[in-house]
Amino acid sequence: MRQNQYYHETVQRYFDKLLAREHIFRIPLVSQLRTRREGMTFHPTPEVFLQNEGTNEFICPAERFTLKAGEGCLIHSGLPHGEVGRGKRFAGLVICFSQMRLTFLKAVCSPGQAPTVSHGDAYVTPAVTVAMSHMEEITSIRSKPQSRSQLRIDALLKAFFALILETLEQDQGQTSASDLKVIKARDLISSQIGNPELSIAYLAQAVGCSPDHLCRLFKLQADATPNQYIKTERIRYATTLLRDPRLNMSEIAQSTGFSSLNYFSRVFTQTMGCSPTAYRKLELLRSHGRKTFS
Repeated sequence: MRQNQYYHETVQRYFDKLLAREHIFRIPLVSQLRTRREGMTFHPTPEVFLQNEGTNEFICPAERFTLKAGEGCLIHSGLPHGEVGRGKRFAGLVICFSQMRLTFLKAVCSPGQAPTVSHGDAYVTPAVTVAMSHMEEITSIRSKPQSRSQLRIDALLKAFFALILETLEQDQGQTSASDLKVIKARDLISSQIGNPELSIAYLAQAVGCSPDHLCRLFKLQADATPNQYIKTERIRYATTLLRDPRLNMSEIAQSTGFSSLNYFSRVFTQTMGCSPTAYRKLELLRSHGRKTFS
């Protein structure tokens, strides 16, 4: 089966359940965001999981739950979580978000192990911004439930999965035999964004190639070395966290994988042309201006 067909059939089956009001979509409580915990990872953007076969046990700071075949769940950005696959046959689909790119990962695993990626495709599309905003809005609704919260969540889910199906039907995935190593590496970088020890050697070993070969693949397909890509993603995540005035600079530096506040400030200033403090002030002014205008 072509992987696009696998992705499409998985999403379509869930979408049909959603339309028939027979769906189950789990949204764990948001707790202890961006904390490094043993056996858990967190991503700078949301992840959507659809389970095809077997079960996936999720362990989050505030709760545990089991995702069964035919069910879906949302893991909020920054939420630490671990996974353990169960069942003789295991297959799931993970939908990930990054700048202008929707990534689809087919997950497999042996019983009692954490799922791993067997196939992956990246779709370059401006729809990623809208799709991700739907998931973020669902988390916001979940955190402050009201009488019609479930109706609002279901409406957002319908809009989200309709957008995903439209993207898949355009069939513009960027993939090749070597792309999978880059896709796996990107997923690892996302899950280890807060780890200051993240290195090319670790990535190369995880995806099964030499560091030099991984560097060549990244340069060819991402127009950057792995280290450059890691730095870019850390700064990109930092710009998101800086918009939250509740977070101090040390928390942001730690969450984005910088070994010290001084190092974070220096790299941020070199990349963005202003200090983290100045960037935060500018973003708060812009946010205030938008609120005033609206």
